Amino acid sequence: MMRYLSCLMLQIAAFTLLLLGGARFAVAQGVARLDRLSAEEYSRLKEKTGVVLLAINWNRRWNCGGFQNAQLQSIAFDRMAAAARADDAPPDLRIADAPLIMTTPGFDNYAFVVDPGSYVLSGFEVKAAMSMVDVRRGGAGRSRLIKDGKALGGSFEVQAREAVYIGHFFLDCYQQPMLWRFYSDGQEEFRKYLDSIKSKFPALDMQSIQYRPMTTVQFGNDIFLEEGLKAERSKDWRLAEDYYRRDLAAWSIPAAPDPERSMAMYNLGRIEGYLCKFGEAETLLSDSLKLQESIGGPDTGLVTKRLLELGRLFFDRRNYGPAISYFSRGLTLLEKSDIQNSDPIALAESYDDYAFALKVMGRAGDAESAGKEASRIRTDNPGKTANFKPVRYNQSCSDK
Repeated sequence: MMRYLSCLMLQIAAFTLLLLGGARFAVAQGVARLDRLSAEEYSRLKEKTGVVLLAINWNRRWNCGGFQNAQLQSIAFDRMAAAARADDAPPDLRIADAPLIMTTPGFDNYAFVVDPGSYVLSGFEVKAAMSMVDVRRGGAGRSRLIKDGKALGGSFEVQAREAVYIGHFFLDCYQQPMLWRFYSDGQEEFRKYLDSIKSKFPALDMQSIQYRPMTTVQFGNDIFLEEGLKAERSKDWRLAEDYYRRDLAAWSIPAAPDPERSMAMYNLGRIEGYLCKFGEAETLLSDSLKLQESIGGPDTGLVTKRLLELGRLFFDRRNYGPAISYFSRGLTLLEKSDIQNSDPIALAESYDDYAFALKVMGRAGDAESAGKEASRIRTDNPGKTANFKPVRYNQSCSDK
């Protein structure tokens, strides 16, 4: 599913996501608005429930995705255990607080007391106007956002006795009006948000608030992945480990899609290896490989990446038997790709490792063949250098 789905194009038609007679708030049993509860009521509930915190901007966005203006109309969530329902079935939580005429800039804060568990984005509605008389409605329901028990739109988890911030929701206008999950960026911005939460919901235990924006790749950026990549580029392995661990936790709930969980395991596995946590690295990379093979088969580019990463992990620890096995499979797949044109010297360097491992293990003939292939590639590509330079696992661990 691409970031902007053709199936979500706005249509001039009644929209099936208009639930419960257009009520501004619709909540199922086990969900309650925090600001409608007395301090005593919330005190009785909070030991067995969690709180979901979010902010929504209902203001119109002008010149939005080819429309004169667009406005978010509603957003809905379901507990994952109850998400296999028709689009027109009432959601566990629906917020439809958009003003009909006069709007105000900025975000409105919401807090809902919910039963613990995994929750998924199960619906949203957008109204978009080409003119005063040409107004269209569109969006997506469960049939588009949930498939085979996996949340294609987004998901989050809340535990008892905690409050979870899942993001700021507004419209993105890149190609067409689309729901987008933003988030408070940086400690100062999040502190200001917490100040506003404290003033509106004084009964809320501020120490229980967790920063866990809704996990999504369709309707928002993956915050923990972005921060982990930033830390990795700076070679701050411990910070990258923290962010990648949080990213894996976010993608490990049952509702999360398998491709994102595989990538999260792959990223954390590499970092654990850089930090000399080789047992954890091997487990994570191996699990990522198995999951990736189950997703797209054994011959994809993402499988190749994991095979070669495992090969380097074993090679750099002088465990050449498993390294040969992974290199053999990975190089076979790599030869089928365009790497001979896109990054031939990186391919030659992988053959160097393979040849060395074969020689150490007494396979002189195979080692000579691999070495000759590396030499041939370099001869055919004079003056070129490798574009991809992997971080190796044979660094000193004394300062980790």
